[in-house]
Amino acid sequence: MMNFLKILNKFKFLFFFIFILFGNILFAAENKVIFKINNKLFSTVDYQKRLNYLKFIGDNEDIETEIALEDFISVNIFNEYRIQNNGNLPNLEMAEE
Repeated sequence: MMNFLKILNKFKFLFFFIFILFGNILFAAENKVIFKINNKLFSTVDYQKRLNYLKFIGDNEDIETEIALEDFISVNIFNEYRIQNNGNLPNLEMAEE
């Protein structure tokens, strides 16, 4: 009986190891780089988080992929611009004159 328990414990360990190994491979295959700004990579995981956010904040359940991708890119471009300018945004009133 003790030998059976030892073998069972080894199978549990082997099963857990295989699960972790293949789980990481599957996750890595799904995470692909979409674009890069200032050497920062933006991946499909980031894009999926943005889609979830858009669905959360409003009536965006049926948002088109192209519109969501344009939104994702423009938000990140704006954020990089804000970081480059230390949070200072241009004064739009002065630009109109």
